[in-house]
Amino acid sequence: MRSPTAFPALYPALAFAMLLLAHTVLVSGQTGDWIVNGSEAVSGVTEVWHRNITVSATGQLTIANSALVFNSSSSVRYGITVEKGGKISMTDSRLASVNSSEGFWFLAEGSLEIRDCRIEDVFAGTAGEDWIGGFRITSDNPVIENTVFAGSLGYFVRFEGCSNVLFSGNTVTRASTALLLNRSTGVVKNSLFSNNSDRHIVIQACDGLEIVGNKLNDTGAGAFIISASRDIRSSGNQYEGGLYGVYARDAIVRMERDNVTEAVVHVGAEEGSKLTLIDCLCDREVVSAKGGSQVILRRTIRVRAVVGSKPVSGAIVTVVDSKKNQLVETTTDEDGRAEFEITELLVTESGPAEGSPFKFKAVKGIRSVSKTFATLGTEELELKMALPWAFIVGAALFIVLAAFVVASPPKARKSKKKPR
Repeated sequence: MRSPTAFPALYPALAFAMLLLAHTVLVSGQTGDWIVNGSEAVSGVTEVWHRNITVSATGQLTIANSALVFNSSSSVRYGITVEKGGKISMTDSRLASVNSSEGFWFLAEGSLEIRDCRIEDVFAGTAGEDWIGGFRITSDNPVIENTVFAGSLGYFVRFEGCSNVLFSGNTVTRASTALLLNRSTGVVKNSLFSNNSDRHIVIQACDGLEIVGNKLNDTGAGAFIISASRDIRSSGNQYEGGLYGVYARDAIVRMERDNVTEAVVHVGAEEGSKLTLIDCLCDREVVSAKGGSQVILRRTIRVRAVVGSKPVSGAIVTVVDSKKNQLVETTTDEDGRAEFEITELLVTESGPAEGSPFKFKAVKGIRSVSKTFATLGTEELELKMALPWAFIVGAALFIVLAAFVVASPPKARKSKKKPR
């Protein structure tokens, strides 16, 4: 018989497995709230949870491949709290509630990392006129990636006072308000917001946020709502609204290559807001601005100056709008190309002001071209420069005539006075 000492490499692995099993049984068998003061792990656990979890300022909790379903009721509500200084990490796990109407509580004042999880039925309610509950995070550098959030009667994910938020590749559905960012910075990208009854993304009192490559559809009040915020940058998003596609109040927002569709008001601005839309798709007939606000629709223009098929470098290109205002003056590069932005439409409380038609002019030396466009698309505009033949022919005729006069001066008339 082989001696047990022949398998020394198995001992550490066996000991670790026994320790993990003992820990799992311990966690499942505990009663009363669980206070995490050190480093703890929950792995491979599926359990109905009749208590709270608190990660203290010195604690660190890792949840992996597990499902924790909180058994909240109208008399007692269970959930997770991470104190400031503590940390929670979750991967491939599920948090939910036995009673979807009661939900579970979640508050992370400490560090948070969540990846590839599913979060269902969080607690939502009101205190006076304020919404309370939700999946709340108040710490810096939170990370939530590739996670599904499904079910909240009020706010769902709430970032409040957070710096450097990363919210990426997630889905939020069946909420009233899907995502709130308040006094926070960071990025929301490549996420889906669908079938939320009130609002998809709400931004309040933020200064420095990027909203990139998201899809927002099926909502009631509005897809993208911004108030009292600055330096909000939105690009490559699909905003499909209910009442509003995009609504801003006292906010400065820059949008690039966004599509706004399926809304009563595609873009609305109030209380001194300034929204700049660059290469965006929206119905300009349902863009409104009130209370000193501006909505500016701009387009990126690409032109190429040529003589025949040859590019003209160093040509001076100017653009003038319908009111004779010069919008652009630039020069072409070695390939004869120039790229710039022009304002197509300015909407204020007085109404829309169209910039078209636009007069383009390119000049280099004695070659030039002048062309007028009533509408502008996305294709490159070709400016074919040529010599001013009318001027050249006229000048040539003048020179010939002048030379003829010089060569054949008129004869002086002889005096016809009679001799005395």
